[in-house]
Amino acid sequence: MNYKLKRYGHPRFYKLLDEIADIHSRKNYNYAENGNPLSNLKSSERYFLVPGSLGTAIRMADKWERFCQLMKGKQDLVGESIKDTLKDFAIYCLLEIILLDEEANKKLK
Repeated sequence: MNYKLKRYGHPRFYKLLDEIADIHSRKNYNYAENGNPLSNLKSSERYFLVPGSLGTAIRMADKWERFCQLMKGKQDLVGESIKDTLKDFAIYCLLEIILLDEEANKKLK
């Protein structure tokens, strides 16, 4: 049996993947340049002379700190829930993989 034909994981997991794909698409539309979906993440290369993966890691650290504060019960003043924060973190994790792959491919060339 081809494992790709049936999804064996929890149905909510796949629903969440669809949700974070939608969030990524909407935020990418707002933040990135047309035709360059990683431009906002790679801005750290232009402005601060550090690889995009490091800039994204810093954004991930910010999200993690936000998650920790929300878990401690700190009042949210911008309307982002713990779940929203975790979805953003998941998106950054996936984008970090893409950036790391790109950087590794550049080194091979």
